[in-house]
This record gives sequence, structure tokens and C-alpha cells, in this order.
Amino acid sequence: MSTQKYPQSTKTSTEGGTARKGREHYSHAKADARVEQRRKEADLRQGKYNALTLKEKLANSISGGSKRERARIEKLMAAAK
Repeated sequence: MSTQKYPQSTKTSTEGGTARKGREHYSHAKADARVEQRRKEADLRQGKYNALTLKEKLANSISGGSKRERARIEKLMAAAK
């Protein structure tokens, strides 16, 4: 008898040989649905952002954190003039 408290074997023995514990494979249906849902939500957010004017985008950007975004928007505003 083994002195190990929790055996590490992942197989159990049966009369005809060994059988695996657990599943052979998992379905990706739920994971794929979750990814698709996140993709749809991102498309909606991106659509709302694209619908904003340059002034609204500049007003909504973080004042101290998004220097690159602010510079890009200001450059677009200068080109539009």
C-alpha cells in the first residue's frame, strides 16, 4: 500500500485495462459564444467612438494620460482647418 495521502495517478484500473478519468475533450461552444459576445460589444463601443466629432473625442480623452491620442486628434483638427 502506498503511503501517499493523495495519489497522483490520473487513471483508474478496470477489468479490461485502464480507463481515463474526466473528459476526452471539451466543447468550445460556450467559449466561442463568450468571445463572439465580447466582439459584438467592442464593435458597438468602437461605433459610438467613431461617431463622435474630433472636439468630442478631445473632450472625452484623459487629460494627463493619453498624450498620443490627444496629439493625434489635435493633428487631425489642424489638418481639417
